[in-house]
Amino acid sequence: MIDQIRHLQSAKPFATFALELTSGRVVQIYDSHHVATAEGAHRAAGLIGVLRPDASFELINVAQVVSVSVGTHPKVQDEIDERMAAAKKFIERVDK
Repeated sequence: MIDQIRHLQSAKPFATFALELTSGRVVQIYDSHHVATAEGAHRAAGLIGVLRPDASFELINVAQVVSVSVGTHPKVQDEIDERMAAAKKFIERVDK
């Protein structure tokens, strides 16, 4: 899993990718400089560090990662679409 993340992190050009966790939560990576990896004594003991948009830093145990996918994860895209729809409704109300 760490090798996959490192491969995606170093891809030229960089493409956004997502980590889906055992909890069902999705962590979207938009910038290669916002993710770091460290291997433990065993491959399953590795850590993934993610710099979040609010400038906080999150550590994720590699064992928590269910899948890694390239592009915007569907759950994240749904959230973006919902926020865009809410923003458009707000703008329409303000313009009236």
